[in-house]
Amino acid sequence: NKEEVKTFLTSDYIYVPYDNMEDLVLPEDNKIYKNNIIVKNKDNVIYSPVSGIIIGKTRINNINKETEALVIENDYKDTLLKQVYVKDDIYKIRY
Repeated sequence: NKEEVKTFLTSDYIYVPYDNMEDLVLPEDNKIYKNNIIVKNKDNVIYSPVSGIIIGKTRINNINKETEALVIENDYKDTLLKQVYVKDDIYKIRY
């Protein structure tokens, strides 16, 4: 029996765990867009799941330890940052 999903609930605040402050890639105005890089290190990259305002950090219980987490106040718009890339030779662009 199939049912159509009409709404999808999401949280007012999103918590994104990180290991080191040095790994954070944050905008100066604290405005974050969906799919922006927010944590980057040699092992992985974490993208923002929502758009909104970064309001601070807190400690959360992760699966096997307590860790630092970035707190994003969800604006429910899921806005993407439009970026323009300029390349001298268009034939050198790789996807």
